[in-house]
Amino acid sequence: MKKSLSTLVIAFTIVSSFSFQSCILDAFDFMYINLWMPATFNVSGTTPLSSVSKSICLDASSVYRDYADKVESIQFVTAAFRTIDIGTGATGNLTLTIANSTGTPLFVKTLTNVNISNFATTPASLSLTDAEVTAVNTYLSTSSNRCFTATLAATGISPTPFNFQGSMDIAFRMKVKLLAE
Repeated sequence: MKKSLSTLVIAFTIVSSFSFQSCILDAFDFMYINLWMPATFNVSGTTPLSSVSKSICLDASSVYRDYADKVESIQFVTAAFRTIDIGTGATGNLTLTIANSTGTPLFVKTLTNVNISNFATTPASLSLTDAEVTAVNTYLSTSSNRCFTATLAATGISPTPFNFQGSMDIAFRMKVKLLAE
């Protein structure tokens, strides 16, 4: 009886270890990679108004290109604005827009009556609504063109003339398939 019980325990252990090992291997079918895409703006003007646009294309990132053929999905995570160079220092309104490849805005965020220098040490988080996140994610999932246009419009800026350098940073999360089927 003892011998058959120990044989049964050993058999159960071996079968369980194969099942457990299979579950572990399944966990490595996918990998998640965070991808930061900055849009850097050099903003200057002699009047209280200036607007600058930049293209953000995911395929400009070597990380994206390394996994482009294995990307199962890509989703928006977060966005922020930060000041890189305070320049002359200024206050005013900043409107940050991300548009799809046809120019349709996916989200627009306005920072009202802000001191540009405040964002040199602490970036401003650009909180998106659920509808805005859905718009970005829908664009990413339905378009083969993974490019955006980022626009920074500075209005009511004082003193003039002014100049500063800022960046709108957008984070995406890619789900990458590791194993071929």
